[in-house]
Amino acid sequence: MASYISSSLESISIQEPHLLEAARAKLASSESRGVIAEALRPERAGASQGINFEPLRRWSETLNRRGIRARFAMEAMVEREIRPPMLVQDGTYVLPDERNTLLEVMKIIRAIDRSKIDPAIAVTGRVEFLNVPGRIYTGTGWIISKPRENQAIVVTNRHVAETFARADMRGGYPFMMLPNFSEYEMCIDLIAERGATTTRRAPVPKVLFMAGSRAPDIALLSVEGDELRGLSPVDLSEREARPGDDIGVIGYPANDTNSYEADLQADLKAYFNDDYNVKYFSFGKVTGATIGSPEFTHDATTMPGNSGSIVIDRSTGKATGLHFAGEILSANYAVAVREIKSVLAGLQSKSVVVSKAETEAVGDGSSSVASFVGRDGYDRKFLEPFDLEPPKPGAAWQNDLADITDADGAGKVKELKYRHFSVWMSQSRKLPLLTAVNIDGAQSKRIGRIDKWYLDERLEATFQVDNDGYKGNPLDRGHMVRREDPVWGDLDIAKEANRDTFHYTNAAPQHEALNQRDWLRLEEYVLGNAKTAGLKVSVFTGPIFADKDPMYRGLVRIPMAFWKIIAIVKAETGKPSVTGYLLSQGDLIRDVVGEFVYGPFRTYQTEVAAIGGLARLDVDHLSKHDPLSAARKAEALEGNTGRFHVISAGVDLVL
Repeated sequence: MASYISSSLESISIQEPHLLEAARAKLASSESRGVIAEALRPERAGASQGINFEPLRRWSETLNRRGIRARFAMEAMVEREIRPPMLVQDGTYVLPDERNTLLEVMKIIRAIDRSKIDPAIAVTGRVEFLNVPGRIYTGTGWIISKPRENQAIVVTNRHVAETFARADMRGGYPFMMLPNFSEYEMCIDLIAERGATTTRRAPVPKVLFMAGSRAPDIALLSVEGDELRGLSPVDLSEREARPGDDIGVIGYPANDTNSYEADLQADLKAYFNDDYNVKYFSFGKVTGATIGSPEFTHDATTMPGNSGSIVIDRSTGKATGLHFAGEILSANYAVAVREIKSVLAGLQSKSVVVSKAETEAVGDGSSSVASFVGRDGYDRKFLEPFDLEPPKPGAAWQNDLADITDADGAGKVKELKYRHFSVWMSQSRKLPLLTAVNIDGAQSKRIGRIDKWYLDERLEATFQVDNDGYKGNPLDRGHMVRREDPVWGDLDIAKEANRDTFHYTNAAPQHEALNQRDWLRLEEYVLGNAKTAGLKVSVFTGPIFADKDPMYRGLVRIPMAFWKIIAIVKAETGKPSVTGYLLSQGDLIRDVVGEFVYGPFRTYQTEVAAIGGLARLDVDHLSKHDPLSAARKAEALEGNTGRFHVISAGVDLVL
């Protein structure tokens, strides 16, 4: 077995010492390069692997820099001479200027068989953003399979795919969304060469696979379009990479020179003639590989945009790896080809190589009026002996509550009764204005999810947002009443409650940026850890409807914040405790406290009265039981700035 070699330059000194000799002669033309040339003299004392680092340390001290910078300068300059990357134009690589290239290096380049490289060049592309301001592309990808003539599977890195998609809890990889609620639009351009007047862009409608964070850095993309016709996927090598193998890398290096010190930037830019973001072919060798390891190292010249580049065996033209990272003074890293084969085989065995349209939900069901006969709905006397009425719609909503056909024959009502919970619907927003649920932890049942959502025929379909608002995008059907909350009692009753939560009247579209972890754990914490009387909780939940909420697909305005009010009876006092919470970004709170701090969606505990003001609900009957409000009054706190505090753990709660 061969183990990894710690430095690509040291690897070159072993595998190709004649190149170091040639580089030494050329680099002896300036003060800094003369030092480097001296360091490369193997006959000098202190030499290791043909390199003497003592001159570099002296140079480093002179420049008042750490030794690693000097060593990096040496590596950068030497590899610039012996591993020059080559621009790709018109589907093939362009030879470097012989006048500025070492004779020994030109011999290597001229010995490369173009017929082995150009087919891979043709199917390697730049993974591009189509609608993200200020961003052109995120990495490189290449075609490894073609299920159909106009459809392909492209392999890239997981960390590349994570810039526009995410893994969900159901095994899918939905695209992320921009702040304006437009879904990321992606494509792969199989040309993207310097000076190119045409493109060969094929849309990326979905991500087929993303490896876990501890797995080899692989992702597979589905790519579609007529631009793919006539292209053949790259063959995957039958054998694993071995130290000393001649390889090439095809990809799109990006400019990363600004992260280095000024005197090194010119040398780094010279690698690519200060010409980035276009296709390059670079060559080198496998510097370290262990049989059976999921990765290997190589020394071909790369930059950050090369993530996802193909590593090709120059002798066969077959892919031997997937480039994913580089480390200064160490090596470049690639995923071994057998890992790619394994992922592709697993994907194909699941028969999931289909277009995005073919994977959408099959449609909605509906529940008849008669199916809801006898539903109890929210019980306001659940927390005996107290009578806790839900928040009342304020004046803004008096004429906006939707009329409901009562399943028990009482004509038109405003309350949609389900098993152990109730919903009040907004006609103008076609979403629940508020929900109320009773939770009995002592009688809780564990019942699995169902995958189908239902329209409720007690309410006109025009006042419900069905699957048209959720298919083909990463928006979540956000349960207002959490699925587990009403699932208690006899098994048949619990199953009924479980199904009831899967009605569109209990859902609101939620942006993927919502950090729902702490939000969803609130009730669980209160129920499981707080000293509540009888393990009973009543919960009220709803969106914050604002005029600036963005319209989506002409169907619905998407709420940018949500509220929750939790009511318990504290065992030690026998009195109600009613606490309020917001899931929001800072801009909502700015409207209240007059100060904006940009940041992600967070969960805040706030005064119940503040929720009433934001949601335009009457909560006076609940806020009198709010311990946060009582604590603030006891401390004689004034103003609004202390009314919100972030919840990240149970100890943060004021109950």
